[in-house]
Amino acid sequence: MNIITKTIKRTHSGQEVFLFLLIIVLILVIATISNTTYRLENFFDLLKSSSSYLVLAIAVLLVMLSGGIDVSFSSIAAVTAYVTIHYQNTHGGGNVWQAFLIAGLLGVGLGAINAVLISFFNLPALIVTLATSNIFFGLLLENVPTAHISKVPEWVGKFGSGRIFELTNAAGNTYGLSYLAFTSLVLLAIFAIVLRYTGLGRNIYAIGSSREAARRAGISIWRTQFFIYCFVGFLSGIASILNTSLISYVNPFNIQAVTMDVIAAVVLGGAALSGGKGSIIGSFLGVAILFLIKNSLVQLGVPSTWDSIIVGSVLIISIAITMIRSESN
Repeated sequence: MNIITKTIKRTHSGQEVFLFLLIIVLILVIATISNTTYRLENFFDLLKSSSSYLVLAIAVLLVMLSGGIDVSFSSIAAVTAYVTIHYQNTHGGGNVWQAFLIAGLLGVGLGAINAVLISFFNLPALIVTLATSNIFFGLLLENVPTAHISKVPEWVGKFGSGRIFELTNAAGNTYGLSYLAFTSLVLLAIFAIVLRYTGLGRNIYAIGSSREAARRAGISIWRTQFFIYCFVGFLSGIASILNTSLISYVNPFNIQAVTMDVIAAVVLGGAALSGGKGSIIGSFLGVAILFLIKNSLVQLGVPSTWDSIIVGSVLIISIAITMIRSESN
């Protein structure tokens, strides 16, 4: 077991160093081409704009580590965002903590549907989550008068623009660590500890590495899977509130369209589609790279239609790199 643990840590650190160096190269190349200087405020802006992606990346990583896949997380986020804000609009506005609670619990409920079908009935995770993704999103669009909510509670704007601390640059403009970024960073730190130092984390890695070996070791596979898919729903709900606070309105299509972006970022971060490999830091760096590329396209005046082409290319390249590195190890 110690040998396996050391191997995993060595693989993670190698992938993370590679991604960190790649980010430095990207920053230098983008800055040279676009004649832009990257400053500390750019880093804080990147954290804020990617906050919902980072939380969704945790959810996707948990599933992929266990050898599964979930493509319904974006639809769960779309449903939880709409239901939560609609409820608060009709019941006095509420606050951010109530929003997190409602969205999180609703997400758990929707994730439990996936959990039951996959854990108890042993149905293929990809097929189940593809089906529930369409069902959840379809039911939302069928039962709401309009897909968008432009009038949001007052706390949305305050939470979306609020900061933990502020700094001032040479031009006199303020910047700092936003509430959105802080929330995502706290969740990243928590799950980095959970995956590395707890029995739950070791169980998730074990199931993804070898389900039969995990079963022989006495690990309850169905309980672990049930927890994972329920928690994916919870994290999707949290991410939906972060996304709503970022854009200050509810647009189900906005967050429902991020499925491939998040999966590509997690795979780029070193997660293996077969399970058992991946890390929180790697996923964080994967999201950072994806957002650096997207932002650079905007700076260079490249049409937004190229986003999907870039994401698809990143996914293919990252899978190829992961396979090459696995064979070399």
